[in-house]
Amino acid sequence: IRVYRLAVGSSAHARADSRVRLGPPIKRLDTRIIPSRMLHEHQLLLALPDEGGWPGEERGDEISAWRMRERMKTPSLVLVLALNIGVDPPDVTKPTPCARLECWLDPLAGPVAGQKAIEAIATALQQQYEQWQPRGTKTVRACLDPTAQEVRKWCASLRRASPGRDERLLLHFNGHGVPRPTVNGEVWLFNRTFTQYHPVSILDLLSWLGTPCVLVFDCHNAGRLNEALAAMGRAGEAAPKVGHDVIVLSACAAHEELPTSPELPADLFTACLTSPLRVALSFVRRDGLVALPDELLERVPGSPSERRTPAGELNWIFTAVTDAIAWATLPRDLFRRLFRQDMLLASLCRNFLLAQRVFARYDLHPTSSPPLPEAHGHPLWGAWDLAAEAILTQLAAAAPPPSRVPSAAAGDERGASGASPEGGAGLARPGGPSCSPSPPAVPPSSFFTEQLTAFEVWLSRGAADAAAPEQLPILLQVLLSPTHRYASLLLLGRYVSLGPFAVRETLGVGIFPYVLKLLSSSPTAELSTPLLYLWAATMLYDRSTRIELLNHQAHCFFVDLLRAHHSPRRPA
Repeated sequence: IRVYRLAVGSSAHARADSRVRLGPPIKRLDTRIIPSRMLHEHQLLLALPDEGGWPGEERGDEISAWRMRERMKTPSLVLVLALNIGVDPPDVTKPTPCARLECWLDPLAGPVAGQKAIEAIATALQQQYEQWQPRGTKTVRACLDPTAQEVRKWCASLRRASPGRDERLLLHFNGHGVPRPTVNGEVWLFNRTFTQYHPVSILDLLSWLGTPCVLVFDCHNAGRLNEALAAMGRAGEAAPKVGHDVIVLSACAAHEELPTSPELPADLFTACLTSPLRVALSFVRRDGLVALPDELLERVPGSPSERRTPAGELNWIFTAVTDAIAWATLPRDLFRRLFRQDMLLASLCRNFLLAQRVFARYDLHPTSSPPLPEAHGHPLWGAWDLAAEAILTQLAAAAPPPSRVPSAAAGDERGASGASPEGGAGLARPGGPSCSPSPPAVPPSSFFTEQLTAFEVWLSRGAADAAAPEQLPILLQVLLSPTHRYASLLLLGRYVSLGPFAVRETLGVGIFPYVLKLLSSSPTAELSTPLLYLWAATMLYDRSTRIELLNHQAHCFFVDLLRAHHSPRRPA
């Protein structure tokens, strides 16, 4: 093999120092090849075999198994809201008081009622879905207290507009105003005069939607629909492949009913999927040791898409935690299919993990196809609680005290800074005021620094275990931050030095597009060495990655390094 020493200096370079011979083939490289002190001295050692490939490592189709063979998108949504506001279904007895909020709106006591109330709920639900795919949603059709013919019409229309195999349709069914699904897998809709309920088989829904598709069921006994689909598949009926072509997310098991506590929204499952931060923060507040005002949860400053704001940082941490939990509990192929193939589906599956945690407090069990393991007790949820409570506590301490009698002097003193630069709170209650005070100065959370430390401890003490560390997906999120990027790249370099299994796990978690973008964006001299090392290990493991280098013009990075090394030095 050739041994290369990579040093960070005025011009990074790679030089073949010597040739050595190994004895028997090894399955993975010794972790001592890259000791921690050498990384801190900005030096890396890289061992490359003469003929390519890792020594003793089998080559085959599994090498490129980390690649997504097909990318998917969900351009169209069908929102079926069977609420029949003011009329309870005949098989459901609601207590008094009970949960009433739908999309955080009260349809009976709010500013709108009746048909206008369900229209406002549909608009709010559409906005909640669009925030998870702002540039990918082409069409959203809301079917309000519909008949079966109306649902069939819109499903067929959207499928004609999205005929490709890489285009999913999503159907969201809120059945709080109709009877619960039957054991045969039927949901209920209305007739034109609202005098009868008409059953619609889930197979009929699938035939109207076509495949691939995502089905979300928020109703009592929603698990009956999962069981009916599974039974049809076992019976050999002409049903689509559930869990692959058809993804199903249901609010509860077949024998369970939704919670009706008045302190919860009636559509708690929908809230977990489409507005997870608000639900998660409300439970952090409930279990925390510090009393926090309700207004703080409703008006977290900033936007979830802006990581430098409190709302954006909370959303960033939540994404990292749920990604890491899924990575630690799911098989690798299922993780890539649910969390890396489709942006909207990945968001729904991450939020489904939150629904598992929230519903477990009421002894309820959301179900899915393919089935996702119970992860409500994962230790990383504790890290989320700690980080979220710390941020909320800092916000409460930094917020100005409420003034009962506003004065003109106070208003003049606030001036133009009184409105939020983000245009209001990212988690605001629909229908609330459109402006809020500017976000208070809150120091960044220590969550990602602590996770980097945990990953370094694992490298120092637990790297002998071939199992992937649970912090690996969090490092992917850390790469988005210029503050922690260099430290995360160095840790990734130490990790891939463990051998081909570490490179495979790194590629499988989805880091490849991020480091490719870094390579194409003229990285600084500080980042050049760890990037060079990562790319050398990646191309050593899978030579087909050279194609991406050429397609993105990223090979210029290596050309520039060689040019800088061979250019003659000018005399001072």
